[in-house]
Amino acid sequence: MTDILTRRQFKLSDTPGLPEKIAMITGGRASAYILARNASKYADSKLEWMTKKGLAKEDVDIRTEFVQCDLGSIKDVSHRLDILINNAAPAVTPDYNLSQDGIEAVFATNHIGHFTLTSILLPIIEKTTLDHEGALIVNTSSLLHMICQDLNLSELESPTRSKSPASLDGVLALRSKLANMLFSRELSSRLQKKGIKNVYVHRPCPSNIPTDAMNSWKQLIGSVMGALIKGIFHVVRQSSANGAATVIFCRQARR
Repeated sequence: MTDILTRRQFKLSDTPGLPEKIAMITGGRASAYILARNASKYADSKLEWMTKKGLAKEDVDIRTEFVQCDLGSIKDVSHRLDILINNAAPAVTPDYNLSQDGIEAVFATNHIGHFTLTSILLPIIEKTTLDHEGALIVNTSSLLHMICQDLNLSELESPTRSKSPASLDGVLALRSKLANMLFSRELSSRLQKKGIKNVYVHRPCPSNIPTDAMNSWKQLIGSVMGALIKGIFHVVRQSSANGAATVIFCRQARR
């Protein structure tokens, strides 16, 4: 039993095709330029496309290209681009780590890395719209941003965790999703003020997908409760396909 919590009112067949569109997707799961931390993640994705989706290896090799990029490091973030989907996100754990740039690691990847990547690519995206109908920027977010009501930037550079217990500090790492929301709104506003009205910025929440990342809740709230939560979502979940459908549908949506 799946997709009980699905609320979308459209079919994938309702979304337009993307012939001759150039897309970049962080997180290593797509048909486009694939940005991932290492080649093994890209290889895993290729294997899944071929075994589970029935794609021929030749088609995958033609339609995708791997680009190594660690979004947790600003240094590593440094033609035409129709679609940018900022999707990469590390699992939230009670462990507290700083990135190479001295920023809390989850926030560094979820927000700072995507902010930097988007800023670098924005002139190319804007230029693309001069000769084509428009461009799309999607910052994959989460409804869990609502548990974080403020951003204390000094906490993000603290050499030690800022909250106790560790599980609370881990959950509050999702403040990066609040930053995603604020960044999306501000980017959209600034583009409109510049008179660029055909770069569309969206911040969808794929929601309720029990991926391996959900195993981190066992560390945050205990193995029993964590397993129970994931078990519940396996019953009332939204499928990975439906989560991706939300992002795909953004292609035809407007601000």
